[in-house]
Amino acid sequence: MTVRSAALALDMPAQVFVPRQPAPPDGYPVLYLFHGRYGSERGWMGGSFGRAGVGVHDIAQGLVDEGRIPPLIIVSALIDDSYGVDSPPSQEGYDHGLYERYILDELIPSIESRFPISTDPSERAVGGLSMGGFAALHAAFRYPDRFGGVAGLSPAVFEGMLPDRQWVYPTPAARQEHDPLLLAESAAIDHLRVFLGAGRSDYPWIIEGTDVLADRLSTRGVRVTSLDIRGGHDTPTWQHLAPLMLLALYGDE
Repeated sequence: MTVRSAALALDMPAQVFVPRQPAPPDGYPVLYLFHGRYGSERGWMGGSFGRAGVGVHDIAQGLVDEGRIPPLIIVSALIDDSYGVDSPPSQEGYDHGLYERYILDELIPSIESRFPISTDPSERAVGGLSMGGFAALHAAFRYPDRFGGVAGLSPAVFEGMLPDRQWVYPTPAARQEHDPLLLAESAAIDHLRVFLGAGRSDYPWIIEGTDVLADRLSTRGVRVTSLDIRGGHDTPTWQHLAPLMLLALYGDE
């Protein structure tokens, strides 16, 4: 399916998983998922261009069938190489535009007007892998009143800034407003369920950033599940983390 975005002046594709089970009276919980850099809306589902996807739709249906999580809708959305933020047209090698506005003001309302989804923000979660993990954490921490849970798999959160990504935080004030590591200390996120996961052979800066984020959340009493497993920055690792993510966000275990 596509979502027409006035903010981006584009038709933005998304893949939607609807479980076999009927919707509860108040609607399904919903999970929005974002891909990594060079990825697409297909990465969380079946994959594309000869590359395997995470298969989160099959994983979720299996957990629902086993009664371990409630039936839920999953939306895997294209955010290009944007980090999910509103950005100026100055950076090279990334996609610029009002992606934050698209996610919050166009994608979510459009999806929730088309499917039987709960209107309770506590039933709405957001997650992502790599760059998409940053986008998810940024959205949930910056707008915590709109979400009940957030997940980052190998999330691209880091102390400092890699040289080619200075545009994400062009000023110290912008960093204070957008950096998940800083928002973790100041935002009103005590109610969020947070899942973080990475492979032990992932990039060192991702491992460090994930550990720092988990420590900051734990220190202030946020309900966070943080796991490191055997693996790297790759699809097999995310396939292993996906069911753990779903259980942390939606299960009773």
